[in-house]
Amino acid sequence: MKIQMLLDTDHYKKLGKDPTTKVEKQIRSTIKESSFPKEEQRRLLPSESRPPRLYGLPKIHKPGNPLRPIVSTCGSPTYELTKYVAKQLAQYSGNTKSFVKNAEHSSRYYNNKK
Repeated sequence: MKIQMLLDTDHYKKLGKDPTTKVEKQIRSTIKESSFPKEEQRRLLPSESRPPRLYGLPKIHKPGNPLRPIVSTCGSPTYELTKYVAKQLAQYSGNTKSFVKNAEHSSRYYNNKK
């Protein structure tokens, strides 16, 4: 049902043209103008990108087996840059007082605060 709700919403509009090439050009331009070392730039530059894909995985533990929406960004224009940023930020993850690992951790944290 969640996927159908996503598709039926007024929050999205159908595009006349696939913006992937335009986004790829913008990302390439930004990376080339950056202060990243040249070898890092070459690794991060997108090429032959494809748009992210939306698909669903069934929730077999729920009645009617609704689909959980998944967005795969593999091969998208921002994929390599996103991996790079995540790796850079990972060293700071968990080193702050406000770190939340996942929903279960969040629930335990807030229930203990009450």
